[in-house]
Amino acid sequence: MKSQVHTVSVSLLFLIGLVLMIMAFFWGEPILRSSVETSSSVLAETFLKKLDSEIRSVVSYGGVAELNFEGPGILEVRPEEDLVEIKFRATTEFPENWTYLRNTTSVLRERKDGDMFVIQLFYRDIDIVASGKFALSEGVVTIRRKDGKVELELI
Repeated sequence: MKSQVHTVSVSLLFLIGLVLMIMAFFWGEPILRSSVETSSSVLAETFLKKLDSEIRSVVSYGGVAELNFEGPGILEVRPEEDLVEIKFRATTEFPENWTYLRNTTSVLRERKDGDMFVIQLFYRDIDIVASGKFALSEGVVTIRRKDGKVELELI
């Protein structure tokens, strides 16, 4: 009899612990997802700021610059709008109206568009042309001055 009580109590304690772990997972998962998406937006913003700095350097001093793009989402160049954009899927609440992070001769802005988070860098005074691909999820961005414009090559 004593052995059965011990076995039953251990089994009950194990089940209670398992239920508590499952509840903690379901409670914490949205918080973890929110944190990951927030860090993705910071990474995208940091990459576009670095890209802007390199573009300005190539415009001022010439030469060639390369940046590695490793993430989050898809980097897209739209030369007809002199625009570089990063998009990734997001379920966290972000503002649906444009939030301007920087407003000089280059504009950095972000917003949530449906289930996608969009961050854009566009220029008022620099013409962008693209060669190679117009979008990539991972690769190298080469920046060079060509015929008075800035050429972005996605490899």
